[in-house]
Amino acid sequence: MSLKGVLELLDRHPEHRGNVDASGKPSEKTGDGSGVTVRQGARAAFLASLWCRQNGPILVVTPRPDDARRLHDQLLTYLGEDQPIHLLPEPEVLPFERLAVDANTSNQRLTALAALASAGNFAGSPPKISPIVVCSVGSALLYTLPPELMAGVFPSTGELSVWKKGDRIRITTLLGQWLDLGYHNEPVVEAPGSFSHRGGIIDVYPTGSEWPLRIELFDDEIDTIRYFDPVSQRSIRPAEEVRLAPAKEQLPGLANQEMVASKTADL
Repeated sequence: MSLKGVLELLDRHPEHRGNVDASGKPSEKTGDGSGVTVRQGARAAFLASLWCRQNGPILVVTPRPDDARRLHDQLLTYLGEDQPIHLLPEPEVLPFERLAVDANTSNQRLTALAALASAGNFAGSPPKISPIVVCSVGSALLYTLPPELMAGVFPSTGELSVWKKGDRIRITTLLGQWLDLGYHNEPVVEAPGSFSHRGGIIDVYPTGSEWPLRIELFDDEIDTIRYFDPVSQRSIRPAEEVRLAPAKEQLPGLANQEMVASKTADL
């Protein structure tokens, strides 16, 4: 249950509607950014209303991680959990620490980054509904992968990481690309960022997807693509395509090896 009815009532108020329209215009005082000031308790409703009225993606930056999580939850309350509202959390592990980042945090970050990248001109046609991403200052300042790679553009070929029914593939080349994108081979697919291969069946769990996908081959041609339940292994519904975003934010296999060797030699 969402509070979209509240947003409809707010939209009827002339002052609120004027503030929403003015938020995308340059400020007369500074010449940069918006001159609209919103009270703290009304920020979630204002941002939700702004997102409903405009067609582009929104990135909201908060001072602290707790503020980002709170605002993200409030936006879900106003707009509904079925909308593309993403949290870009800060990893609890500092750079270069010999510790693994929490899998849920990593998947949340990758899902949010892929949603932002797909809203650009990197993944072909933009999504029907643009995302809203909430993050803290610390999360926004972290280095990550380039947007074209997050959108699924494979560096070596310049093509999207998309496979459709009827496409012909080479399994070794396909699985090699998935390994380069950070996916790992598992006996059974259970979590995002994994894949498995058994004869003419390839299972993959894309980053940000609700369900894993099963590709069935006829020789080297993709015969069917279906979502399936990883617990019961039963099919859920057909899928039109398989589209992959990176499964990790660090992809050494895709790095410029000459530049890495040069930087290492300078140490």
